[in-house]
Amino acid sequence: MTSETTKQPKIERLKSSLFFLNTRHVLNNPITFLGDVATQYGPVVRINIAGKKYLILQDPEFIKHVLSDNHRGYDKFGITKILRVFFGDGLVTSNGEMWIKKRRLIQPAFHIQRISHILNIINEETHDFIQTLNKLPSGSEVDISRAMLRLNVSIVNRALFSNNDKKGMESMMFILEDLTNFATQWMKSIIKIPLIWPTPSNIKFHKNCQAVNGNYKYIEFGK
Repeated sequence: MTSETTKQPKIERLKSSLFFLNTRHVLNNPITFLGDVATQYGPVVRINIAGKKYLILQDPEFIKHVLSDNHRGYDKFGITKILRVFFGDGLVTSNGEMWIKKRRLIQPAFHIQRISHILNIINEETHDFIQTLNKLPSGSEVDISRAMLRLNVSIVNRALFSNNDKKGMESMMFILEDLTNFATQWMKSIIKIPLIWPTPSNIKFHKNCQAVNGNYKYIEFGK
């Protein structure tokens, strides 16, 4: 990972390198795991997970080198193959020319005026979210995962679909929560049951997908 503008990185190796130890930590609490790596190691960390080697980049210069300056030299593989099952061939899961084509298609959405509009929505929704938390009684417990999902769905509804239907948003939030939990458990499973098998969980998954797709079409086209 070298160029005229990119310094040579020093690669540190994660101390806990037993075969299943890092894997267990990542699966149990990925946010805590990555936080520990960020505070205890340098800008580039090598880690073994389930017998595979990964590099975690924590320096903005190196991240820019991979994602922007030299993006053609890095393909998305591994986990993106699994993500493609749930998200399709979108910007996040695409490579090469397909990624460039999709990136150009969404370029108008990143016009400065559009970004300014979306930023205002994010600020308004986040302000309301914080106000709601501040009004909770002292000692209240909050499911932060559900709360953040609610915030994100609210922002997406207003920013992308100009929709402020709170009742519809509430219903969509529970569906997305089910989909997220299903996808997380499916990706963590060592033995992955094919999604085409008519198991109860797979049937529910496909129904939820149809509900999401139908709802987004309704919002987008106003039908």
